[in-house]
Amino acid sequence: AAVTGARGADALVPVGTIDLDELADVRMLLEPAAADWAARRADRSSTAVLLRLARRFEEAATQPAPRFDLVAAADMELHLGIAQAADNALLSQLVEQLHGVYRLQLEWSLRRPGRLEETLVEHRRLVDAVAAGDPAAARAAMEEHLAAAAASLRLAASTT
Repeated sequence: AAVTGARGADALVPVGTIDLDELADVRMLLEPAAADWAARRADRSSTAVLLRLARRFEEAATQPAPRFDLVAAADMELHLGIAQAADNALLSQLVEQLHGVYRLQLEWSLRRPGRLEETLVEHRRLVDAVAAGDPAAARAAMEEHLAAAAASLRLAASTT
């Protein structure tokens, strides 16, 4: 798969050669806003969905021998659920496309020793902030999560 980059319509970037800094920058633009908006806009139904998605990630991540494809899928579903709770269809589409671009890199990142446990704590903090209707805490939790995820992704990429 490939994406068209800002460098021009002819600049296709194969998934394996994604610029991780560009990925982190775009995620940092979109996803903290999504978390903020979700905390402001989520109703009981949206909040229940997010709690269910967080549990699904936790169940996948805490298996004795986690299947990282399932863990990555659950991670992506949670992030998409947050974007959907923000009640902005375009934002949801952008987040879904963005996550689809780096699926394999996400799996590698989650394999780093300790990363699953860190992600569980980060997701819990994030979903709790959205559920509490606290936009500032939700934004901060997403920013912290994305910074940790980007660092882990860079480590995973440097060892493959």
